[in-house]
Amino acid sequence: ERELDYLILTHYDSDHVAGLIGCLNAFEVKNVISSDYVHKSKTYESFVNAVATEGLMMQHPSVGSEFPFGSGKFIIMGPDYIDEDDSNANSVVIKLVHGENSFMLMGDAEIGNEERMCAAGLDVECDVLVAGHHGSATATGWELLKKAVPRYAVISCGIDNKYGHPHEEVMERLKGTEVEIYRTDKQGWISVVSDGAVLNWSQPPCNDYSPGVN
Repeated sequence: ERELDYLILTHYDSDHVAGLIGCLNAFEVKNVISSDYVHKSKTYESFVNAVATEGLMMQHPSVGSEFPFGSGKFIIMGPDYIDEDDSNANSVVIKLVHGENSFMLMGDAEIGNEERMCAAGLDVECDVLVAGHHGSATATGWELLKKAVPRYAVISCGIDNKYGHPHEEVMERLKGTEVEIYRTDKQGWISVVSDGAVLNWSQPPCNDYSPGVN
């Protein structure tokens, strides 16, 4: 299969955009969804040029927009405004819904973004939370955890990364709310398949709540 219905770029920091330029070259992409701001970097310029070369437009859908995805759908949950000084705060956040299963994919969205989603009355409840900003203390706050009530959290971070991800505060919040943990730094590649009722994971959760080492 060489087609992608959607390529979603959360924001324009290099660790999020670089690999997607290759995706545009390797796959037939039908829709590009991204955040509506300009990032001053050559990586951003390369992505914009790659989208244009493929004859595509960068779509910036508003909060609440829904898109069909196979037998499910995803809903745009953020950002609700653009912060000129904080690229992470501009992250596109989506909620993926398939039958009874739901997933919140947070990008690098921060606690302020999470609190505005909750205050706006958006339905953030989910089975799986892909934790914001690689497990940084700037994300995955108490307000979101209380409203989302996830059963599982997935933390994507590198082995012995220089940032100390995931941070101690986040791991304490997740442990305190009894969320089961998957971590790429401890477990490598992780996948989950939903049939609309049951989640089938490629491996069990590690439930290792130890913080990263800075």
